[in-house]
Amino acid sequence: MDPRPRPLPTQGGKHHWSNDESFAPGTAAVQVIHHLAYAIGMHTHDFIEINIVTVGSGWHHLEDHVFTVGRGDAFIIPEGVRHGYEQRVRLDVEHLIVHPRFIREHLPRLQAVPGFVPLFTIEPYFRAEEGVRHRLRLPKAGLAVVINLLSGMVGTNDHAPAILADESLALAAIAQLCRAWSSDNPGPGVVASPRMGAVLAVVDTVEQRYAESLSLGDLASAADLTPSACCRLFRSVTGASPMEYLRQVRVRHAGLHLRSGLDLADVAARTGFYDAAHLTRVFRQISGDTPWAWRSCRRA
Repeated sequence: MDPRPRPLPTQGGKHHWSNDESFAPGTAAVQVIHHLAYAIGMHTHDFIEINIVTVGSGWHHLEDHVFTVGRGDAFIIPEGVRHGYEQRVRLDVEHLIVHPRFIREHLPRLQAVPGFVPLFTIEPYFRAEEGVRHRLRLPKAGLAVVINLLSGMVGTNDHAPAILADESLALAAIAQLCRAWSSDNPGPGVVASPRMGAVLAVVDTVEQRYAESLSLGDLASAADLTPSACCRLFRSVTGASPMEYLRQVRVRHAGLHLRSGLDLADVAARTGFYDAAHLTRVFRQISGDTPWAWRSCRRA
């Protein structure tokens, strides 16, 4: 038998961790924390947490839902989400905690990694829906690779080489998890919910056709929704409308082309913008820089 435990009480004493107290000034925007025989009441934090079960089994409480977890399970906890753990058999958990600014800084490269969008920005919000995978199950070899990367991280250190090493290892571990998610086929009968499928349809359409002249109607049609329903659902999950997401993806690809030295007119034509002026305006709105400033900074 595997009885579902009762609701987990809020963590006694401290029940919220802020970024300011979790990341020392001048240190890496990522940290690894090892918890042995882990059990903790319901709590929240301002950082993003990547949890990997390395030993044992137990229950993970997420808001009002409970999931059985075991060795090799990996899942993302976004900022502000209440969660906690109970042990069943000694539960060891590896935590990679990530400052939100780290994800923002590396977002263009991360979004290009297969699996990043569903694993980090979509799956956490559908975890409780019937029939949806609520975690990534790493095979033994894949688990060893990720743990080996995380074990190389130095920790709180304000020396530039250590910060660079830690953040590079964290990116490699995140990329490994994303690839594992992308290549891991769900078992029989485990399918995406209609709502999750609709969001993924919009994401896939944008990623494949961002250079085309796409309208909201095109994206809603891909999701088999009305435009208004598509907007409501997509924004509730990603925090952006479908058209805002389209602009973000176009800017991400424009940045990659700018790095290769193409002129603005060519970049605009390849990424779905009307012309160089349109590219410049949207690029500044989203990135905060002009294309020229962005390219100069990346070349420096």
